[in-house]
Amino acid sequence: MGGQEAKFARLASILEEGRCAITTHGATLYMPPGWLHATLTVRGGILLGVNWTRSSDQPMLANILIREIKADKNDAWYDPLLDSCGLSFATDGTLNEEELNKRREEVLRTLCPLFKDIGMIAKKDKTKKSPLREWSKLFGQLNKVRTCPKCKEPVSSHLKLVTEKR
Repeated sequence: MGGQEAKFARLASILEEGRCAITTHGATLYMPPGWLHATLTVRGGILLGVNWTRSSDQPMLANILIREIKADKNDAWYDPLLDSCGLSFATDGTLNEEELNKRREEVLRTLCPLFKDIGMIAKKDKTKKSPLREWSKLFGQLNKVRTCPKCKEPVSSHLKLVTEKR
């Protein structure tokens, strides 16, 4: 057992109220935001899946990430949370600086408890392909806020946790 199947097996002990659904050819199954799931084929074939991520999903995605970190820090999947945070900062020029600052603060409230774990994962990353490389634009946005609205610590101290030399 490897890859996503192994990850699902490690998470099984902290998952609650699991469900199983069997669909037939041409069927569509809607999964609400935040539902962890595994998709398996009974007879083989092609499976298509689409993920929608919104900036309002950040607290739920952070909760999922925290569970993944508890199950296996080295196999935690950051992309959904990273995508959601990135959506907070519209690059089309539609947000003024005041609105951008509100959104930066919302992201910081969500990420504040994760910075230490993100840094620990990055330090253990032997391949030097840590999720932090993907987060550089996000850090640039967050660094424009001086004080974390959640813990009242300087934002620079959070960013330092994850960008210290390894």
